[in-house]
Amino acid sequence: MRVLVLGAGHVARMMSLAGAPLNIETIAFDVGSENIVHPLTQTVLGHG
Repeated sequence: MRVLVLGAGHVARMMSLAGAPLNIETIAFDVGSENIVHPLTQTVLGHG
């Protein structure tokens, strides 16, 4: 399962860590830069 979180802050990081053992992939949409990023590393995965 993949979950997109609006915002790339603390909640996105916590959701990513909590979902990992359940095989839930969490990605975040950074509203400021309008990029899709990995919530832990902030690596840009795509452009929104």
